[in-house]
Amino acid sequence: MGLEDLPDIEFCSTDSRLVEQSVITTYEGITGATLYPGDPVRLFLESLASVIIQQRYKINFTGKQNLLKYSNDDYLDHMGSFSKTGRLGESPAVATERFGIDEALGFIVPIDKGCRVSPDGQLMFETVDYAQISVGETHVDVLVQCLTPGSIGNGFVAGQVNKMVDSPDYVSSVSNITATSGGADKEENDPYRERIHTAPESFSVAGPSGAYRHWAKSAHQDIADVSVFRTSPLDDLSEAQLEAVLDIAAIDYTGLTRDEKQVKAAVWLESAVVNICPLLKDGGIPDQDMLALVEGMVDDRSIRPLTDRVIVGAPARVNYSIDFTYYISTENRLAVSDIQDRISAAADTYRAWQKAKLGRDINPARLIHLVVEAGAHRVEITSPEYTPVAVDQVAADVAVNMTYGGLEGE
Repeated sequence: MGLEDLPDIEFCSTDSRLVEQSVITTYEGITGATLYPGDPVRLFLESLASVIIQQRYKINFTGKQNLLKYSNDDYLDHMGSFSKTGRLGESPAVATERFGIDEALGFIVPIDKGCRVSPDGQLMFETVDYAQISVGETHVDVLVQCLTPGSIGNGFVAGQVNKMVDSPDYVSSVSNITATSGGADKEENDPYRERIHTAPESFSVAGPSGAYRHWAKSAHQDIADVSVFRTSPLDDLSEAQLEAVLDIAAIDYTGLTRDEKQVKAAVWLESAVVNICPLLKDGGIPDQDMLALVEGMVDDRSIRPLTDRVIVGAPARVNYSIDFTYYISTENRLAVSDIQDRISAAADTYRAWQKAKLGRDINPARLIHLVVEAGAHRVEITSPEYTPVAVDQVAADVAVNMTYGGLEGE
């Protein structure tokens, strides 16, 4: 059961009307007196009821912070401690930086660890290890990381980190040859809550798909979704290699087709390739550095079963466009501008929903629902059409065109 499927609960009622009524009727029942509006005793009891209501709100808040569905911030960190699932902290952006000299020299030019470079003179990056320009060479490439953790260091394209803050002897130029990426802010409450919820999957080695999914999401806080699926390792074998497997298994394959041989070998081998496909926030496609980070996490000996071969790959995009005409009821002619704004927001909501999860089919019915809910009387959809999306694919919008068709009657 997912957290969203759990029923909402209240530890005590916070209905101010009921609390106030209960205080007054209790007093009247004990004293036998009737309290009319404006009575000083009634005014005092109403002020007392206000204090009781505030206390009830605090009781509700305190109780809910002990439940995973409602817990937030530091309270959520304590919930995570029960399953040893810590919140992912900030991580710095990284890039490959090239240090160059004007001409090859007859001696080594050292680049010390911690040598700083910058794109603007304010945000700093530093080398994470010692490097050197060898004799006869004119440059060396070294990894640099941002001194300010978080997403602030992301997005500088190749060539932008080109200012030397510390100037090594003989070095005349610096420039990043890869875009800065990988920086992440402190993990937000919702994805952290979901990882705590799936943490019991990690109590076993990562044989179950849920365990692989949990560990893959733990690799980086920008990972929004993970697909885990299995394929046979026999698909890539040549005919001779496949027959060698059958020979080892002492299986007679005389007269069998390749498919039949593969079925028999698979039954005997009882092994498979585990494919892991991560998706980043906002439908982002992970680069090689991110894939390597996930692979390093799930391929750990304490996580991966010995018989599993794990392959981490990026999802493919399934492109689609949004093109529709909408009409507004004449009854709402005074609110046309507001409705148009809501319809535009509805289209943005649909785009975000469509690319938030791997394997989510492109579904125009949801778009129609959102646009009508936003205030449209009728919608004519030109695109998208319903399109199945595989578990290693993600829908990606490439164009949006919304046409206002005018007012029409019921």
